[in-house]
Amino acid sequence: MAGIKALISLSFGGAIGLMFLMLGCALPTYNAYWPLFLLFFYILSPIPHCISRRVVEDTDSASNACKELAIFLTTGIVVSAFGLPIIFARAGVIAWGACALVLTGNIVIFATIMGFFLVFGSNDDFSWQQCLADIRISSNLKTGSCERHVSSFKTNLDVRELLLCSERQQALQAEMENLSLRLYHKEQLYVELSIKYEQLLQQQSDVMQQHGLSVTEDRSLYLQLEQMSCDLQQLQGSETQLVGLVDELHQEAQLRAQQTEVLEMKLFEEVQSKLQLTEDLQMQLNSKSLELEELQMSHDALQQDLCDQSIAHQRTIENLQRENTESLHKLQETAQQFEQMCEQQRQWMSCVKRQPVSVLFINVSVIILLMKLR
Repeated sequence: MAGIKALISLSFGGAIGLMFLMLGCALPTYNAYWPLFLLFFYILSPIPHCISRRVVEDTDSASNACKELAIFLTTGIVVSAFGLPIIFARAGVIAWGACALVLTGNIVIFATIMGFFLVFGSNDDFSWQQCLADIRISSNLKTGSCERHVSSFKTNLDVRELLLCSERQQALQAEMENLSLRLYHKEQLYVELSIKYEQLLQQQSDVMQQHGLSVTEDRSLYLQLEQMSCDLQQLQGSETQLVGLVDELHQEAQLRAQQTEVLEMKLFEEVQSKLQLTEDLQMQLNSKSLELEELQMSHDALQQDLCDQSIAHQRTIENLQRENTESLHKLQETAQQFEQMCEQQRQWMSCVKRQPVSVLFINVSVIILLMKLR
């Protein structure tokens, strides 16, 4: 986990250095991409050191000539990387501000490369395949986190951590059982050795009382007793170490159990929030459906009113048409009567021209007819 954190921090530093390099190239005031040739120096700078390490590890030579040559080549590459933007600026190809940004990027990137070799150079178990695998895993995690939704990612991560914690807890329980068995065996062995020690002391006392052993035999027995006491002290020290290890494992198991409980609580809270959100959405859906039903009912009522109004309008139109036809008939009848009167008047006028004496009588009769028509 520490190696992955170091790789992430180093990649962050490399990204900052490349950002300075791209700012020196792509800003509108500079707009010159000649400093991108420095990428070749960035790629070439770690190659001599890697080759020298591999050659020294394969040959097991005590000479440092290969390492010195690699340091010389790396120094030349680094100096060239710093000298190229200065030459570009003196030649007028790029501006001095762009040169300053590029030199800042060089400092950051070469410091990142040096930090990489300082962090991982002393580790014998480090390999480029492991580094590439970690980088691929981190990149896959980043792309996966960008593609997935935040809520689903958190849920999956909590579930995975919960499963990992449960697996680790089971493994720790198994290790604790194994250590307890070993401790039980050590205690039995300690009891047996203590019993043997007491028996030897009893035998020694019996033998000294009965036979009176010589000085050499006493010394050998004394040496044996000292060796047995040393063994007993070693067993006591191993017993204390085992007890401390069991305590550490027990504390770690308690810590894992607390972390598991916290993760379970977080997962339960998230599930409760999801359920609450689902209930709220369901309530909103029900309210919207009720509003839709009310709107549908109002629409049906308005449509029925429109139909009734259209029927009433048709009836009024029919009544008006009927009245219009009746008035037309009356007008036609009055027109016919007026034509007949005009014809009669013409006849009377012709008669008046023939008989002028009767004009007054004709006018009176016409006035009477007109009054009757009105």
